[in-house]
Amino acid sequence: AMKAMEEKMLRLGELKVEQQVLQDDLKDQTEAQKENSEFAAALKKTCEEKEKAWSQYQASQAEELQALTETVEFLSKDQVRDTIRDATSSALLSTGARTSVDGPSPVPAALSFMQVSESQAMGDSLEAALRGQGGRGMEDVLRHID
Repeated sequence: AMKAMEEKMLRLGELKVEQQVLQDDLKDQTEAQKENSEFAAALKKTCEEKEKAWSQYQASQAEELQALTETVEFLSKDQVRDTIRDATSSALLSTGARTSVDGPSPVPAALSFMQVSESQAMGDSLEAALRGQGGRGMEDVLRHID
């Protein structure tokens, strides 16, 4: 009888230890679940903010692309090209008249550069670059602007 009682006490002790281990595990799991829930909520908020910022960025990019396209289309018009060519020619002629003593005048080379066909080709290549159809995109646009 005494041996049976010792076995039951030993078994009771083992069960209490196992119960405590399980309670500790449950507590740890509950805390981990809470931390994970908080992390998921913070991550969701961050994702929503990033999505909103990305949407704003894309809208801004679309507006800029539209503005650049309209600018290229405007600058490609014959009347605008003629006005720019005339204004540039006048400026080059007055500069050429002052610098002709120093050496050959840059006016003929500059005027030949500004031929309508070349302007149209530049306008077309700028438009293709703006639409992403060129090799380097914005690099081509910036190169043409410089």
